[in-house]
Amino acid sequence: MMRLPAFTYLRPRELGEACAMLAEHGEDAALVAGGTDLFPKLKRRQIVPTVLVSLQAIEELRGIRVNGGVTLGAGARIAEVASHPALTGPYAALASAAAVIASPQIRNAGTVGGNLCLDVRCDFYDRTPGWRESVGYCLKAGGADVCRLASGGSRCWAISTSDLAPVALALDGKVHLVSVRGDRHVPAADLYRDDGLAHLTVARDEIVTELNRAAGFDGE
Repeated sequence: MMRLPAFTYLRPRELGEACAMLAEHGEDAALVAGGTDLFPKLKRRQIVPTVLVSLQAIEELRGIRVNGGVTLGAGARIAEVASHPALTGPYAALASAAAVIASPQIRNAGTVGGNLCLDVRCDFYDRTPGWRESVGYCLKAGGADVCRLASGGSRCWAISTSDLAPVALALDGKVHLVSVRGDRHVPAADLYRDDGLAHLTVARDEIVTELNRAAGFDGE
């Protein structure tokens, strides 16, 4: 059985408090919402933060609002998106994508923000630490200078597996990010890089708060 490493668990109740905690602990900290992606990675020692900043108690990150446009709070559960009665027309694609994510247990725990920010997947990178050590490390795990899946590859080919990202891009959605430095809105398309080592443009001290699409989108 793989066990979680030791860490300090912080549970802020306001977004500003969470931003401050994230900034204070810097590279030692990681965000956790549903934990469906994070905790397996902790067990595999793919990441080793010593502080987890939980977003579960922050009410302002929750909710789904549909009024011409649509806003999905980053803390909204995947199951809520899948079953929301107002996600119709072009926004029905969000519900359809959410409905096929993993299992009911994962959908009940996982969040919109967590799914948009899923780490990349790779058959080599997602192995146990003992397995990776015995075979040899790679560009993403351990600092080797080779991709183990693309023979002789000099770049990381691990890819994002976010289920909501393709729909967010198709809808020309925007993502709201907040930190102690301020906030910004970025097109969902600009949230991602074609780089397995650093596939997100989200800074370490930023928190995704919502995915939205303004009124007037007709799906054409």
